[in-house]
Amino acid sequence: MDIIWPCLTAIGLVQWTMLHLNLPAPSDSEKTVSFRKLRWLLLGLLAPELIMMFAFAQLTSAQQSVEDMRNLDRENWGLVHGFYADSGGFQLHVPGYNPFPITAKQIAYLTQHGYIDMPTITKREINDKSKANRETKVLAFIQTGWLVTKLLARVGQGLQITPYELTTVALLVCSFTTLILWWDKPLDVRAPTSIYLNESMKTIIDQAGEGAGQGFIDTPLDFIEKDIYWSRKAHELLLQLVLKWEFQTFPIDSGCIMTSLVARFTR
Repeated sequence: MDIIWPCLTAIGLVQWTMLHLNLPAPSDSEKTVSFRKLRWLLLGLLAPELIMMFAFAQLTSAQQSVEDMRNLDRENWGLVHGFYADSGGFQLHVPGYNPFPITAKQIAYLTQHGYIDMPTITKREINDKSKANRETKVLAFIQTGWLVTKLLARVGQGLQITPYELTTVALLVCSFTTLILWWDKPLDVRAPTSIYLNESMKTIIDQAGEGAGQGFIDTPLDFIEKDIYWSRKAHELLLQLVLKWEFQTFPIDSGCIMTSLVARFTR
């Protein structure tokens, strides 16, 4: 028990602090959100390197968005904005249709072409929406550091290290790496920021040229970023798995936007 309790405490604290999910759909209940987080926590215990891979991909996308915005002379856009956008933090309101989320790359495209005004929300305002705080993250570091220090002291004394403790350390390494990668990502944000379109969606698709109006899976702006949400587009069986276990239901949500609108957008 002297070994198991510190390990469980460290794992639980780091896992809960580490997990930064995307915004839920507006129709998701608290129960749905809670169960989704529990499923991701379980996945983090069974395959922590998978969560770490997602975090790395999201960080790379956020960094690219900062570079894209700087090329457009938008210096007020930072990593927090990139994470916030890619997690569904900005909802585009289109006249005559239900709002849907847009990614950082789509915001850069729409801003560059004058279809929307540059979002004015600041880093401080986004962090104010976030439930994360640095004190909790520091506490997780201290708890884990104490456990690792204790294990190193036992090694120095020539005492045996149990497989359970080694497994715990391996898990914590992946979880801490994920936590660092997601350090700037807002946590548990529920209310997105609204952006309003200056043109009609038909105008955007017509001016985008050939291929823009060939249909979509997530939103009518898929043509801007064809590889977004690749897990939904890779294979039908994978899509059904994601939907069945509800790892992610946003932005695909019948209450947000319907694929049957394709014909109306491309007429």
